[in-house]
Amino acid sequence: MPLPLPVVVLSSDKYSDVLIDFLIHLHSQLNENYLVYYSLNTKQHVDRVEGYLASTLYNKGKHCKTCLKYRPLYSSSVDWTETLRRTVEALRNEGHEKALFTLEDFFATSIDYEKLSISFQVDSDVLYVSYRPTAISSIRLEATSSKSINPRSATFSAFVISPFNKYGICLQPAIWNLCSLLSYIDESKPISPWDFERSFSATNIKQVFRLQIPAFVYADQALERGRWFPFKALTYRKVSTKPIMSLIPYVRVCIRTGVSKAIDSVRNRLATFIISSAVS
Repeated sequence: MPLPLPVVVLSSDKYSDVLIDFLIHLHSQLNENYLVYYSLNTKQHVDRVEGYLASTLYNKGKHCKTCLKYRPLYSSSVDWTETLRRTVEALRNEGHEKALFTLEDFFATSIDYEKLSISFQVDSDVLYVSYRPTAISSIRLEATSSKSINPRSATFSAFVISPFNKYGICLQPAIWNLCSLLSYIDESKPISPWDFERSFSATNIKQVFRLQIPAFVYADQALERGRWFPFKALTYRKVSTKPIMSLIPYVRVCIRTGVSKAIDSVRNRLATFIISSAVS
C-alpha cells in the first residue's frame, strides 16, 4: 500500500502560535490521502501544539482518524538549517522520496488533489504548486523536456522557471525531491526560510518546474511580517499572540498586492501571446 503523500509545515518555536492557527486551517483543506508533518525545535513546543490541536479538533467534533494525519518532527536544535536537514532525513527514513513543503503562513483556500497527485510524479528537482506564473517563466516553455514528465500525466502542463527569477528556489510551497533538497542545503547553507530563497541560476539545480494552473491556491494572505490582517484574524486566528496590523499599513499592503496581481495578469497575457505566435 503506497504511503500517504507527505505535506511538511516548516516552523520554529518562536512562531509556534501561528503554527497552531495554520494546522487547524489545514485540517479543513486536506483529505485522508495526505500525512501532515510539522517541524519544531523542542519536544516542549511539540507537546503544546499537539495538546491544543487535540483539544480544538475534539471540540469541533473532528477527533477521529483524521487527527492522526499530524506527525510532529523536532530537531533539538535552534539552528534553522539543522532543523530543516533533520526534517528531510526523518522523511527519508520513513520511506518518502518527495514531499510538499510549505511555511506556516500559507493559508491556502483551495486544493486540486488530482493536479497535486500528478505533481508528485514529475521528475525534477523542485516543482511549485502555486505562485503566479510570470511572463519570463512562460516564454521559457520551449525548454520543457517531455522526458521530465511522467507519461501517465499527458494532460499535465508546466512552465520552466526563468533561472534569474529571484524566487526560483523557495519553500512556499514546493514539491522537492528529498535527495536534491539535502544537496541544496549542503550547497547553500540557508540560515532562514528567506535566505533559502534565491534564483536557481546561482545553484547546481538544473530543472525547476511550476504548474501552469496552480494545484495549491494561495489566495488568502492572512499576515505579513508577524502581524495579522484585521479581517483575516477573525477567520483564522485561534490562539496566536501575534499583533493585528493597523489600518494604514494594511491599506498599503492591499494596494501593493493589487498592483502586483494586475502586472502579473498583463505579463501572463503577453507571454501566452508570444508562445501562441511561436507555435503557429
